[in-house]
Amino acid sequence: SYQVICEKYPSFRERSENVDLVVEISLQPWKVFKPDGVILFSDILTPLSGMNIPFDIVKGKGPVIFDPVHSASQVDEVREFIPEDSVPYVGEALTILRKEVRVDNKAAVLGFVGAPFTLASYVVEGGSSKHFSKIKRLAFSEPKVIFYHLTLSLRHNKLVTM
Repeated sequence: SYQVICEKYPSFRERSENVDLVVEISLQPWKVFKPDGVILFSDILTPLSGMNIPFDIVKGKGPVIFDPVHSASQVDEVREFIPEDSVPYVGEALTILRKEVRVDNKAAVLGFVGAPFTLASYVVEGGSSKHFSKIKRLAFSEPKVIFYHLTLSLRHNKLVTM
């Protein structure tokens, strides 16, 4: 069960960045209920691990960004997100899941990720936020830091934001 996996692997990131664990956790509900879709066990912040943005998911607190971005100079330290290089475990897990669910039926395999502005909000705020005051302040004081990178990421259909 998921609880047993959590006891053995207490770190959410360890569970969500290990191909075997991702596949096992993703398939648990499908094996029991056989719904018409399987959702990849992941987190919306997954791209950050490949962008030189250290973070963790802290039990009882949620996402914590260890070094929030507050200036244009910090943006230079962020790497471009290239999924194949940065988070290869996602593609590997999706491939395995597609093969697994085709055995019995044609269930859809669904993945998800944070949109560029969502990721930027977490990175600037340092985690979850009710009012998003830091990203608002940055957007008004240094608009190019936010909007240039968001626009670039949308134009190239890549994630190159904070």
